[in-house]
Amino acid sequence: IDRSNTGAACGVLMDGKIYTTVAEAAKDAEPGDTVTLLHNSAESVTLPKGVTLDKNNYTANSVTVAQPAEVCDYDGLVAALSAGEDVKLTADVFVDTAITVPDNTVIDLNDKTLYINVENSCYNDAAIKNGNIVLGKDDVHVCDGYFLVNNGKTLLLDDVNVSSSADGIKGYAVFHLKTGASLNLNKSTLNISNNEYSSGYIMYANEATATLNFTDTAITASKVNGIVHATAVMSGSTFTLTDAVEHGINRSAVTLNDSDVTISGGTGRGITPQHGDLLVNGTSTVTISDMAEASIQLRDDAGMTVAETATVTVDKAVSLDSGATGMVSGTVIDTSKTVTITFNSKGGSEVRSITQTYGSKIADLPVPAKSGYLFAGWYSDEACTTEFTSDTVVTESITVYAKWN
Repeated sequence: IDRSNTGAACGVLMDGKIYTTVAEAAKDAEPGDTVTLLHNSAESVTLPKGVTLDKNNYTANSVTVAQPAEVCDYDGLVAALSAGEDVKLTADVFVDTAITVPDNTVIDLNDKTLYINVENSCYNDAAIKNGNIVLGKDDVHVCDGYFLVNNGKTLLLDDVNVSSSADGIKGYAVFHLKTGASLNLNKSTLNISNNEYSSGYIMYANEATATLNFTDTAITASKVNGIVHATAVMSGSTFTLTDAVEHGINRSAVTLNDSDVTISGGTGRGITPQHGDLLVNGTSTVTISDMAEASIQLRDDAGMTVAETATVTVDKAVSLDSGATGMVSGTVIDTSKTVTITFNSKGGSEVRSITQTYGSKIADLPVPAKSGYLFAGWYSDEACTTEFTSDTVVTESITVYAKWN
């Protein structure tokens, strides 16, 4: 390599291949690659979008990376996407005809609002960030989805607030994931309500090979169905569905990491683990109530594991679908059942029995008195070898015994 030629530069792509000039490197550069200068360059070159330029302390004043097209209306949006450009909104944009977002496209909402009033816009490997999306229904027939994520593709929403219009939505899904597709929500919010199509979901996947990943995201919904046929992982997130039309999270594998799920009011099931387990990890909470068919129903060989630090509360016992073989590990608080704790003070003052919810704990245990003795706690056996404390989960009626010193 002739380093004496100040008009040339050497670029190193991520695969380690060395090019004599930046222009040569630009021809092979793809989104995600890094072009690192090994020499000053006087070239005038624009690298493709998605490429990182590392000047490496050299001078290259005319070497740049393609910038997003600034758009202020629907026609500009379509023109930019057709040209394969990234997009930055400079005004609110109304989408009344379906769009196709090509691979490796970034749409920067730039704190503006994208109004989507049409179904079946297709998204390949794309990212939408920094702004708002409002979903309407004026020009929507019963659509497959407002966002169609194609086979094997990934759609990322980063710091985006998605909401339905005041009139609600109308569609089979807000997000429709095809085989092997992924939807990643990061630091985003969804507020979806009033789906005119009663069988519609917030997120519908063709099969369990589609994945949902929510990080630091809040989903709030009512009068819709939740999720179906997906593998979902929620981290530091919330999912709240009230007045569900039918199902909450249906026929899906679900992992909760320090996340909270609340589902109520549907004619079907709250959570139906299938194609994988329901894992309630960390400090996650799950609360299911007023579901007509089942709170949590295990299907096939899907099981359920609840960490000691997590809390699951239901108002119907966890059930098994016909032929299901899944197991429940951990404690589930079932508010439809009660247990009674009877206190034998062994000569001390009388203590009334307590009836409470199955799977719960007694926050404040009574303290009896006995002349000449010091109370030393309650025990679940008369020999006083197994202590019964406010951290003991009660899953059956029991008699506990006072210990005296």
